[in-house]
Amino acid sequence: MVFTERQKSELKSLTNDSVQIAIKNAIMDQEFLSLLVDKIADKVSQKIKDTIDRMTTKISSLDSQVELLQKETDGLRVKLDDLEQQSKLNQLRIYGLSENNGLQLVAQVSQMCDLKLNLKDIMPVHCYRMGSYKNNKERAVIAVFDSLQQRNAVFQNKKKLRGTKIAIVEELTKPRHELLSLAKEKLGKNMVWTMGGRILTKHNNKKIWLKNESDVANLHG
Repeated sequence: MVFTERQKSELKSLTNDSVQIAIKNAIMDQEFLSLLVDKIADKVSQKIKDTIDRMTTKISSLDSQVELLQKETDGLRVKLDDLEQQSKLNQLRIYGLSENNGLQLVAQVSQMCDLKLNLKDIMPVHCYRMGSYKNNKERAVIAVFDSLQQRNAVFQNKKKLRGTKIAIVEELTKPRHELLSLAKEKLGKNMVWTMGGRILTKHNNKKIWLKNESDVANLHG
């Protein structure tokens, strides 16, 4: 059957009217609207859930990578600290040496070893003061010895300086020095000491090597 142009126009108009009526009736139908809203909500909810799941997976993956990088960074930091401490093994820090002795620092340290520690022929290869001179307060001296044997001889005899204003301690890296200060504060000044760059304490009659703040917290807590 062939429609004329007029018939086609009337049919199209009738169809549009029918569709509009159907849509209007559907909009007025609360059950249909409720069903439509539920369907749309389900679709949107599912898309949001899918997006969140993808983002959660990516975040979890990034967290794992960050955690791995943090462990690697911490490991490198420990290794660098160990290397720096190794470079300080032949060094000692000496407090209380007069700023106005009149002797060169190397000679002054050698004289201290002779007169105070009863150690003959001990002479560091290099000495220098720490920081700037302020308020007539003697600056600490870093003494660098030619051998670990000489350095150890001086350190092992430091008890002979009790009752004087002079004190000798091991030269530590900054992180170890900070850990030592924390350990003395938390565990007691007389309960913490160093040996070979290690920070040690005693617990239940056992020597414990303190490597980080967690070790201190575990004993203090």
